[in-house]
Amino acid sequence: MAETVAVINLAGELDATTVHALLAVLEQLTASPVTHVIVAARELSFCDMSGVEQLAATHQTLLAKGGRLVIAEPGPGLCRLLEVMAEHVRPAIQAFPALTEALADAGVDLDAAVLPLLRVRRHLPRYRRIPHVAVAPGRAGTRHLRPGKPPAQEQPSQPPPPADTRRSLINRSHELRRQARQQVNTMQWRLFLAGRSRTTLSDTLDRCRDTLAMMRAKVRESPTRTGPGGPPPAGDGQAR
Repeated sequence: MAETVAVINLAGELDATTVHALLAVLEQLTASPVTHVIVAARELSFCDMSGVEQLAATHQTLLAKGGRLVIAEPGPGLCRLLEVMAEHVRPAIQAFPALTEALADAGVDLDAAVLPLLRVRRHLPRYRRIPHVAVAPGRAGTRHLRPGKPPAQEQPSQPPPPADTRRSLINRSHELRRQARQQVNTMQWRLFLAGRSRTTLSDTLDRCRDTLAMMRAKVRESPTRTGPGGPPPAGDGQAR
């Protein structure tokens, strides 16, 4: 059973710009003897509907092979998307609170050799020093020295920030990107509502103009009155 189980560890953000990378992996798995796919989403910081739709499509393909796709350790946002998708995909994609539970459900024997491989330590990006390019006065003004030759009085380089600071900066950057994406979606929705309201107002204005034209035509067709009582009836007696 374990030979037909594959684990995919997702990290970072899964949206319309990165779903193609996931699609390439899932297409290879569905074409292989693998029948059960476990998506480890603990390190997935963001996921939109395009990513969930791709997971649902793979889930349906694996169901036809006698397997399925499950998600382990999803975040709150991904859980809400799975609840929405459950209304359209039957059977729904099951979520497990722990990766070990998902592996046990797939029939994988969790021994001491497998457990250390479940959590691979991820590295953080490192700061790299840029080669120094010095500017020194020359006969014709200024001239550029070659990289790697600092001036005579070089200032001491600042030490890189600690790992905790770098991690907080990366998390802050992800949070700002998420907020910006939400603001873009909100603005697009407001533009859609504004366009629909403008269309409704335009239709209402056209109906008002048509009604006004009909009222004017009826006024023109009605007989002209000479006073409050109207014209005297035909054949009325003359004054005596």
